[in-house]
Amino acid sequence: MTQPQSHNTQDPTDWLILGAGISGLVAASVLLEKNQTLQILEKSKGVGGRLATRRIPLTQDSQRAAVFDHGLPMIEIFQTEALEILNQILGGAILDSWTWNSTQPRSSDRSSLKTLRPLPGMNALAKALPASLHVSKNQKVVKLAFDRSTQLWSATTSENQIFSARHVLCTFPIPQVLELLQQSQLELENPLPQEILNATYQSSISLLVIPDQVRPDQARPNQFKYPIQFLRNPSPSIAHVTEN
Repeated sequence: MTQPQSHNTQDPTDWLILGAGISGLVAASVLLEKNQTLQILEKSKGVGGRLATRRIPLTQDSQRAAVFDHGLPMIEIFQTEALEILNQILGGAILDSWTWNSTQPRSSDRSSLKTLRPLPGMNALAKALPASLHVSKNQKVVKLAFDRSTQLWSATTSENQIFSARHVLCTFPIPQVLELLQQSQLELENPLPQEILNATYQSSISLLVIPDQVRPDQARPNQFKYPIQFLRNPSPSIAHVTEN
């Protein structure tokens, strides 16, 4: 006789947020300010989503590592209010000024007040948000359900854990959302817009390169033989190249 599979069920919260990328963490931080209880579920082992920082030890110095940031290469500030909000939420300790190479095109045609990069890596921005302390990692949600009798949502993970809440906010990319909805077989009150159903993503390639023309006393590699920070349309099949 087969024993029924047990479920590890958590107590309900006000909000269940799927995805610990920057949008999920910002939304959760706002909800925490409003004294809402919440749980964030993230399928990866860290927070930040596309704001990821990779490190590779340097062969010539095993005590140091090359740092590679994925996603957002820098934060351009165009309004003083935005800078004040960033300093208030993150604290000035992790933010560092960053300057574009003057010989290369800018990523924006507008003049920014300041360009910043979080230290020691871009995912430090995500880790500094208050909501980062409310994340359950390695929790891939495979099914959503809504109980009309209790008015509660439930999310089942690949580890067979069940999290429940009064509201659900899904923040990961559209193709993953559509896959989750299909697996959940939810009855939606209104059909999804065709624009969402037709959403596609362009392919991208990230190369982690450690140049050998780097002086040992330098904190970041900027002694390239051919310095690159931003190139637009370098070939018909490549939209842009960014060195960050």
